[in-house]
Amino acid sequence: MRTLIGKILTEGGVADLALETERLASLLDGLAVNGVLQPSLTTPDVMRAVLRRHLESLPSR
Repeated sequence: MRTLIGKILTEGGVADLALETERLASLLDGLAVNGVLQPSLTTPDVMRAVLRRHLESLPSR
């Protein structure tokens, strides 16, 4: 998964690729776990909103 994330972030021109790859992988892992353990709180809409906000916050080169 980290390889794919790294490729996507590279194409997006993200600064500090190693850190941002790890940060996004951790976020996705957390969303997946929360979606399984608390599906009524971590709905697909919530997951998309969190991911969208995160991607918008990424620093670019």
